[in-house]
Amino acid sequence: MNWLSMIASLRKFGNFVVGLFPVLGTIVDWLLAPFIRLATAAQARASSDAKIKEQLDKFQQSTVVKAATPAIRRFYWKDYAQDRLVVERLPAGSLTILRPLFLTTVALTILLPLLSVFPKPTVTLTTLAGATGSAPLWSIYLWVIAAALAWGCILAGSAVCNRIFFCFVTVIYITLFGASALFIPRAYSNALLPLVVFLALSFSERTLKRPGLDRLLSTLVALVVGAPAGVYLLALTPLQPLFKPFVLESGIVIGVMLALSINTFCRGPAGKYERPIRSGTALRLSSLLRKPATVAVSAFVLTSITLVFLITLVCRGGAAAFSGQLLSEMSLWNGYLWPVWYFIGIGIVFKLIKNTKVITKSIREALPSAIYMPVVVLLILAASLLMWRNDLVSWAVPYDFLSSISVPFYQGTKWYWSEPINSFSAAVLKWFFLFDLVALVWLWAKKRLHADSASTLLYFSALSWFAVSEYMFQWLSFGRSDTHSIILLMTFSMWLLWLFHTVGLEMSLQNSKTFPSIGRLAIFGSIVLFALLEIHARCAIKDFGVMNEIFLYMFRGIIDVGLPYFLYVFASRRFSQLPLKISEIFQIFCAGALLSYPLNILDKLALGGWSLPGLNTVWQDEIATFTNKGFIAAQEPVLPLLSIALRSAIFVAALALVAMVVAYQKSLVDYSTSQSINKTSDKSSSKAAIIFACLAFASGFASFSKTTVDLPLPDHWRILVAPFHTSLFFDYYLVALYLSAGIAALLLALIVGNNSSSSSSSSISPWRWLAACALAFAVNFLISWAWPGQEVWLRSTGILETGALFATVVLVYLLIRAVRSIEKGLVKEENSVLSLFELNTVALLLLGGLIYCASVQLPKAAMQPANLSIAPALMVPARFGQPQVKDKSALFTLIEPDGVSTLTLSQIAASGRDLKTIMIDLVTQTQTAKLLPNFKVVGVQDFSRYAPGSLAVEFSYDLVSKRNPTTAVAMSGITVLKLSKDNADTAQYYCMCATPVDMDVRRYDLIRVLQSSK
Repeated sequence: MNWLSMIASLRKFGNFVVGLFPVLGTIVDWLLAPFIRLATAAQARASSDAKIKEQLDKFQQSTVVKAATPAIRRFYWKDYAQDRLVVERLPAGSLTILRPLFLTTVALTILLPLLSVFPKPTVTLTTLAGATGSAPLWSIYLWVIAAALAWGCILAGSAVCNRIFFCFVTVIYITLFGASALFIPRAYSNALLPLVVFLALSFSERTLKRPGLDRLLSTLVALVVGAPAGVYLLALTPLQPLFKPFVLESGIVIGVMLALSINTFCRGPAGKYERPIRSGTALRLSSLLRKPATVAVSAFVLTSITLVFLITLVCRGGAAAFSGQLLSEMSLWNGYLWPVWYFIGIGIVFKLIKNTKVITKSIREALPSAIYMPVVVLLILAASLLMWRNDLVSWAVPYDFLSSISVPFYQGTKWYWSEPINSFSAAVLKWFFLFDLVALVWLWAKKRLHADSASTLLYFSALSWFAVSEYMFQWLSFGRSDTHSIILLMTFSMWLLWLFHTVGLEMSLQNSKTFPSIGRLAIFGSIVLFALLEIHARCAIKDFGVMNEIFLYMFRGIIDVGLPYFLYVFASRRFSQLPLKISEIFQIFCAGALLSYPLNILDKLALGGWSLPGLNTVWQDEIATFTNKGFIAAQEPVLPLLSIALRSAIFVAALALVAMVVAYQKSLVDYSTSQSINKTSDKSSSKAAIIFACLAFASGFASFSKTTVDLPLPDHWRILVAPFHTSLFFDYYLVALYLSAGIAALLLALIVGNNSSSSSSSSISPWRWLAACALAFAVNFLISWAWPGQEVWLRSTGILETGALFATVVLVYLLIRAVRSIEKGLVKEENSVLSLFELNTVALLLLGGLIYCASVQLPKAAMQPANLSIAPALMVPARFGQPQVKDKSALFTLIEPDGVSTLTLSQIAASGRDLKTIMIDLVTQTQTAKLLPNFKVVGVQDFSRYAPGSLAVEFSYDLVSKRNPTTAVAMSGITVLKLSKDNADTAQYYCMCATPVDMDVRRYDLIRVLQSSK
């Protein structure tokens, strides 16, 4: 954070507190009144001078000032008072809950600096993960109060919402605190923990009870909640010896019986739904005990008992043991809140859209209409030149005339390229601006280049700029140092608190049957307190990594669900009415996400040889890796062809099933309203629903196929359903998933949805369904087989980028066709920028150009025999030419315009040494002999996935010119050792050296050489 952001965080925090206590705003206004009067007097004196007043009015009314004011307020000095909490908007009784919650969060925030001012008395603690630290005792007691309040409020809030969410919260609550109490000797005071659960069940049943079939769901909740409560009732109290050796069974029975009894009592006599009773003192008292309690009363009771329980744990077990356990439970529980962090993370989509709107609107309003379009064209042209600077300069340097222009341009733009975030962003943005230039030429040729079309291109360019820059900022932020300060954490907490307030409060004020606003607000306040509590606790033990972890969660939200969410925002703003409800789209998205978990198990079964013992072996290896290293696998394994085919077949079958169900439901709705809606609109509505459903399902599947989320399951079960490889960034693994799933979904939806006879799924020809499924399967299978199975070949030949662009063009083309298919009849074709013929022509030209590029790159795939006595069957890339053979080594040289690459093949006598020892000796000899200037080892990795039993070391050095010793070129290299099959006492030596830029490709050339030696 810079100083401007820290000041903004302080202003946000002040407005948050004033919104919570409006009287503070009055006090602040009273304190600032003298200064305001002075400013008013100065303004009055200035206004008295007619000339000055005229100049000020002219300045304020100028077009440029009016246009720039929204941008300044958006990016530099925003009025946060308009986002304050409005007490009048809150439901009755909610302020009683929110005030103590927010007061505690404010205390956790403003007391952060005191952690270093008053560190004593200090308590040394150790978490379950083995992390150690020390925290002030006063801070630990603050943890206890905050934890009790947060859990009491979230239990009360979930009790009035719905039973499913209530079960989840209750089971997590008793599991976490029950584990904390297990480390302390048993006592009757531990019965307070299950007492909280049974009371929460009573509050929930009294609020949610309904007549009819609701009784069955109530019984199931009693079973789920009562079983663990009964177990902990016996396990944590001196009652345990009385029920040995059947403590678990007895606890389950007792807990379920108590829970069922509570449900029966809350419902009334004989367990039936009780109607209001108006006579009889005893009956009125019984009815009073069965009436729903307010959320505030429930929260107060549950918080008080939880607080007493936690205090007893501190007194009996000691602050050191309990604080370490409590801190571990905080991290675990906050890990389960990843949907909240994801939601906040994807909120950046709205931020980018608002930033783009403000900038483009300010530019349009600041410029006269006569020069607006030329200025926009010049802006796009200048930005394109800036993004393509390096390529243009490299191309122009050999020519004298162009060199005299390009060199000053290169020197004059160093201010932009000196920032790492700008240089990384330019590598992506240059393609967006190339598209803008092509679009400008196209619009000019069609005589449609006017202010509106130029404004659309400007909006697209600005949105691309903000999106790519934000992604690069988040990505580069993980490379910053771990140096933090308590002041920085305090301002970060203030920023996060305001972010929760602005993003979550509006959603919490909404109402629904399963999540009423009064319950939402209690849950919302508890989640805010949970987040701020962990920041305070981690800061107390000097563990400042919590800031990076929160950023990582939000960044993962952008990576995992950012693109589907952007498509949803685009659709909601493009179409006046969505063909499916938001809840239906979300449910279909979740169904696609859930499908990824059984398919992950299928992949592990295939890797284990299609046998349960093999699956168990793979599973146990992943558990060991996760236990020792903290992750499951760093690389994606090569799966059998049958596994890829089954995965594609299951995905397409599920996709077709979703499309059939949606089409059938939509046909029923259209039939019921057929008298008021014509057939054309019926078919269009059904077609749109199928497209939306297929895209939502495919997006959910792609989003969660390469991510690992925290589930309330044991670690070994989480590992079983987790993918082999997790995409931490927007890499090719994620791109391939979105392309394979998205193209398949759009193809199936467009083929099935464009049925000319009817919109009903039952009347669509089976042959149409079969053709759609077959084509969708072929596309999904082809892309899934190509990546990552053919990664080495694709990267070595350079066709990877070309193939990815080819598939991206197809996806964009299908998206445009889908949008036009939905809008058919609503928008005239002649009013669109591209007619259907022109769209098809552009797509064919782009695809044809990419096919030509691939055909040019394809010769790089050619391999030739090395013809070496040391390795008779070895193959090397044909473009390396013939080697220079000397003794038992061979040197291949590849000369390219950008630099020289060398490939060295040789043999080394093992002399009883293993590969690790041989590699260490080679590195030591190189460093001692100083053959390579500035030689540094970058890293060592196992290359067994490419060649069994091989070991690789990456290094860097400087290549000094023989003609000019003062000139040096930075070089990269990788050396691989592999034991010979024919002679166990001989190690095969492979070494590839190239410039750092070329090394990305040369690495895979070396891997292809290794694979040929199998």
